[in-house]
Amino acid sequence: MVKRNPAAELVIGFLILLLIFPLVGKNSLIILAAYLAVTFVVMYYFTRDTLGAIVIAASELVLFLIALPIINALELYFVMAIEKAKLISFWSSIYYTLLSAIAAGIFGVLLAIPFGYAYTRNMIPYREVIRSIVELPMMVPHTIAGILLLGIYSRTGLLGISLVDTVLGIVIAMFFVSMPIAMNYMIDAFEHVSRRYEYVSRSLGASPIKTFLYVLLPMVKNDIVSAFVTSCTRAISEFGAIVVITTYPPVISQYTFGILTSKGLKEALAVSVLTFLVILPIIVLLKVLSRGKEYGKH
Repeated sequence: MVKRNPAAELVIGFLILLLIFPLVGKNSLIILAAYLAVTFVVMYYFTRDTLGAIVIAASELVLFLIALPIINALELYFVMAIEKAKLISFWSSIYYTLLSAIAAGIFGVLLAIPFGYAYTRNMIPYREVIRSIVELPMMVPHTIAGILLLGIYSRTGLLGISLVDTVLGIVIAMFFVSMPIAMNYMIDAFEHVSRRYEYVSRSLGASPIKTFLYVLLPMVKNDIVSAFVTSCTRAISEFGAIVVITTYPPVISQYTFGILTSKGLKEALAVSVLTFLVILPIIVLLKVLSRGKEYGKH
């Protein structure tokens, strides 16, 4: 006899219920509360596990809060979204978004690799302080990040070089907020690589640079790909820092916000759905390509 899995059955049932929520409108909250209560009671009845009942109900609440806005938009605005696919301006914003995000991701990883190595090999003084400084762009409001960049890359800024309304300005803004993610990935990767590999390589006559290139980097190659994918996807979603430093050419976040302010919510939802349909397969593909054992998780 196949053993029943009440948790899986309840979650699958909730996923099906999510498809109905857009049709019931304001009654969704009542149905949600009732289903969460049923989940807790059924889980406890079958497992006598209070913790298990709580975490499954909480997981369903997570699905409601995260998945419902996407499902609602897809169900109600899918047809409008397909019509928006005819707009050249939409595809232009997608092009500049992906181009800038990939450039920012590559640039970020190329700098995160040496930084992560230097950090884990204690080559950097006051390393926790310096790491906290590099992580600051992730922690401050991103409009502030954009203003900080304007203080450097504008005609009146420190360098006197203006990146306002340029693709390079978009790349720099994306890099500023996403590079700390790549840095943390590479720090974690190099921390899990034992130094004995370096000692053995050096004892066999390899130079430090050859040891780094031919011994260490191959060991963290999956981490490098993961760092790129994660920082790249973060860059795609950026809005605050970009909108401060540049308005043209618009990336997809700016384009959608412009539609919201000029044409209203319904038009913006249609563009959002189309963006979701275009970006999601790309992100899934990147995630699949980056799948593999990261060194520290063998």
